[in-house]
Amino acid sequence: MPRKLKKLFAFILIAGIVSAAGGCHSYYKATKINPGFAAQKVDSLRSDNRYFILRNGENAYYMKKIQISDDRKTLTCFLDTLPGLHTLYLTRGTNGKTKYKPNTDDRAVLNEVHFYINPSESTSFGEYTLQLDKVQKIEVIEKDRKKTTNSYVIGAIGYTVGAFAVAAIIAIATKSSCPFISAYTNNEFVLQGETYGGAIYPQLARDDYMPLRMSPTKDNTLQLKISNELQEQQYTDFADLLVVTHSPETKVLSDEKGNLYGITHAESPIAAWTGNNKDAIAPLLQKDDNAMLHFDDTLATDATNYVITKFKKPVDAKNGKLILAIKNSYWLDYLYGEMAKSFGSYYTTYTKKQFKKPASALLQWAREQQIPLEVS
Repeated sequence: MPRKLKKLFAFILIAGIVSAAGGCHSYYKATKINPGFAAQKVDSLRSDNRYFILRNGENAYYMKKIQISDDRKTLTCFLDTLPGLHTLYLTRGTNGKTKYKPNTDDRAVLNEVHFYINPSESTSFGEYTLQLDKVQKIEVIEKDRKKTTNSYVIGAIGYTVGAFAVAAIIAIATKSSCPFISAYTNNEFVLQGETYGGAIYPQLARDDYMPLRMSPTKDNTLQLKISNELQEQQYTDFADLLVVTHSPETKVLSDEKGNLYGITHAESPIAAWTGNNKDAIAPLLQKDDNAMLHFDDTLATDATNYVITKFKKPVDAKNGKLILAIKNSYWLDYLYGEMAKSFGSYYTTYTKKQFKKPASALLQWAREQQIPLEVS
């Protein structure tokens, strides 16, 4: 018989809770524009009533009365003093973290365009001609919507969705507020997912299991990294690395209780459809991230959406295991974040009350909101 190769498959067992300590903030970002398109961008940005700023080393000027030459190679303007409300980006925002305070003069930063030239170039107040081919960099300042939304989500509830949910029910979930798990594979650390999503109160602490893609280092060791990517408090009680030896044709998976299963021949569904009879088989059969959008609030009074899958049953099979490799979208994150913002200053009081509730009440609330995925 040919010698069967042994394959190592690793699981990480994590137990703990996460507590969000970040706040709700508004952020801006600088989007770089190719200087080669300076003339075209000036035209479009002027039509948007943008505020132009010339950056020359540590000096910054307000660019007034901008005109582009006929050959579109030079820009003439009047350099004036930069008012205080347009100096936020010069100091990289509130506390140097590209933050701004909404409903204040800070919002002026969102209207700015910054032209950078070599500090050796001579500049002074008054009439000025800018050679556009001398522009080293152009930055358009705009709201960082993703970072701002995540801030409100994290500051409000601190929930997270794990990158992998295998044979498990998805917990209360919003993005990016639990320990990040990275494993060493192919000569680098690769992010594998996040752990114990939704466990933001002590009474919700639980174990979590995650399959890891790993390969040994040069000294034949396995390495993983648990990182806190956000400014929050995370409590991990213990972390164990479980290494399972198995044949290469077998895939080992874990359920939410840590029971291991060797999968040799997994049967794919032969048909799948949504509540409005839309064919859903294609995204279920493909690997990697495939979104299946289905929002139909006319199906029932509780607006429950569902997918029905059909499998071929082997004649001698009496029991089956359902294998899921799924994650949710950011839609829930956004909705919950918007709801949480409505609490205003009462939110601190609200969270203190949540800490006093039993885990059963918190989980029941999640079920009533139809947040977890239900399998039947």
